[in-house]
Amino acid sequence: QALGMTHSRFVDGTGLSGENRSTPADLARMVGAASQYATIRAYSTTPQSTIKVGRYPTQYRNTNPLVRNPQWDIDVTKTGYLNEAGRCLVMKTTITGKPVVMVLMNSVGSLTRVGDANRVRRWLETSPQATQVSSR
Repeated sequence: QALGMTHSRFVDGTGLSGENRSTPADLARMVGAASQYATIRAYSTTPQSTIKVGRYPTQYRNTNPLVRNPQWDIDVTKTGYLNEAGRCLVMKTTITGKPVVMVLMNSVGSLTRVGDANRVRRWLETSPQATQVSSR
């Protein structure tokens, strides 16, 4: 509510409940707010990390492969999957020197959201109309 997310309802903090609901506009607000926190930016864009759990090292790998691509300048990102929502990707990035928030929902294949992000980026980089859209 404090962020102005008037069309969202979250019933748990994990994001794994099928009862959670939001809109692309509300998720864009959330991504913008999350990008203001250095810890969230760092954890969401770290490609991989090994953490000792008990006596054993456990490797965690970021599920957004774009964070490993040096051509992308990503500030904050989150992937997700639920049967109800499909494969989703939200992120704040910089394209042609401008901040861009992408909210991609209900992708069919596991890499479709990455392909869609690349297509949006190419469109923003090459389309004259994109200058108007990305500056809003």
